[in-house]
Amino acid sequence: ITRTATGSLDLLTVMAATAAFDELLLVVVESMDVMWMLLGAILIFYMQIGFSMLEVGAVGASATRNVLMKNCFDAAVTSLAWGFVGNAFAYGEAVDSGNGWFFGTSGFFFHLESSSEYASWLFNWAFVATAATIVSGAVAERINFRVYVGFALLLSFLTYPLIVRWGWSSDGFMSASRDNGPKLFGCGLLDFAGSGVIHLTGGVAALVAVVCLGPRTGVTYSKEHVKTAPDGQSDILKVLGTLCLWFGWFSFNGASTSAIVGSSRTAARAMVMTAVAGAVGGVASAVTHSLWEKRNGKGWDHTNVAEVHLTPLLNGVLAALVGVTANCATVKVEGAVLIAVGSGVLYVCGEHLLDRLEIDDVVSAVPVHLISGVWGLVAGGLFTAPTLYQEAFGSSSPSDFYQCAGLFYGGSGNQLGANLVFMLVAIPWNLATVGLLFVVCTHFGIMRVSRLVEMVGIDTMHHNDGPAIEEDEDEENMDLTIARAGGGGAPISLFDGLRAGGDNPLTPNGLASSQPQAHAWGQELKEETEDTQGMLGSMDLKELVIVPRVTVADNREAEHKAAGCKPKKNSVIPL
Repeated sequence: ITRTATGSLDLLTVMAATAAFDELLLVVVESMDVMWMLLGAILIFYMQIGFSMLEVGAVGASATRNVLMKNCFDAAVTSLAWGFVGNAFAYGEAVDSGNGWFFGTSGFFFHLESSSEYASWLFNWAFVATAATIVSGAVAERINFRVYVGFALLLSFLTYPLIVRWGWSSDGFMSASRDNGPKLFGCGLLDFAGSGVIHLTGGVAALVAVVCLGPRTGVTYSKEHVKTAPDGQSDILKVLGTLCLWFGWFSFNGASTSAIVGSSRTAARAMVMTAVAGAVGGVASAVTHSLWEKRNGKGWDHTNVAEVHLTPLLNGVLAALVGVTANCATVKVEGAVLIAVGSGVLYVCGEHLLDRLEIDDVVSAVPVHLISGVWGLVAGGLFTAPTLYQEAFGSSSPSDFYQCAGLFYGGSGNQLGANLVFMLVAIPWNLATVGLLFVVCTHFGIMRVSRLVEMVGIDTMHHNDGPAIEEDEDEENMDLTIARAGGGGAPISLFDGLRAGGDNPLTPNGLASSQPQAHAWGQELKEETEDTQGMLGSMDLKELVIVPRVTVADNREAEHKAAGCKPKKNSVIPL
């Protein structure tokens, strides 16, 4: 700034300097907001590691490669589908303004220009990859890999983008940020980070998929609807995966502000509510599960201390995180606590409901994502504080943010109504797209791998680096295929084949579910133990059911039998 001869400031110079400073300030603000979204996208994508580790820990060793491949294909397929088509459907401008509420018609084929558009694309791609991966764990160990890739493609270019358009876009007819028409019930959808748009979408797809697939080979249900299923291969990986997801969830919720300048308080509150909800939900779920297990048919058994199990604790954390995702920016601490408790209890109830319906969901994706996603949308209409709603959504009219508050904070119920309408639209849309895909694939018999593939191991049969193994479903030849599965096609001993082929077919991961099959394995075992025939004595292997259990008692019992005592039917051969 210069001065004139008389010492006064040159007005034009001052104005030019002010304009330059304002322009520089806008550039700095935009750069900070773009960096905020980029970092958020990176941390949300890190959740893919969490999903992978959680799912690998929950399945048998023979499905490890299959799970990892599905998760990697999720990232690849969703990236292409979202870039070429999905992003345009979700956020593109509509040529015909009359159709803008339904889908966008511009921005196809990675048509991005500004830095904010690039950042927005990356951030939303991380979201769609999450929605697809929710299904991966639920259908583990038995879904046809090609069908799964087709599902991920359909979800990311059609199903999910239109839900985003309707619920989040500024043109969407249910969006809280709609700027070209009236908002639904004066409020629009309250789904700050995606309990409904992301988790409900993935949860509905997971439910339809597991119903169409049926239970895994080796999963059984008693008359009392008690589920018996194979244990996962690693609790360590399950814990690691859960903690990685929790870590990424701070960005999932906090970075959903889409900007940090002017929104730092909202972002910080969203992250704090994420921490509170995860902690409370895990404890609530673990306690609820323990009390449920402690209960017996005659009432409450007060003589035994209820046990605390790991899986309900981990899934309770995830369920609460899903539940608070919709409202993390608009609820106070007490609201987050109540939402988390509700999520933990509903998870346990949902798990038992699936057991009663004999629906096999390997990682409990349905109660964690679908049930908790529904609860999160309902809870937003109950616990949203009016001042926090104003801060999160930028409403300047007191009448707006008070009518959109939760019922427990003096709201009119409009917000709850808007969220319920969203569910009534989103769920049928999911069923009409990915649900129809699963039903059609089931009808034509391509939805699920063969029983032999499950018994030998999907990695060995479909993702084996060695020579291909021919599938033979004939009962007489199936045992020979199993015995050769891990040996590159060469005849090998039964036990060597079982070890090399991944999961032992005699364990729950490859259960000997039929008497003819148990007979076939028994015959091969008998042939390989001819040198110890004297020890076996008069044991009739045809009458034995082999179970995957080795205990001291079993070994002692075997010693007695080896001494010449003929075992009764359905006794045990220790492995």
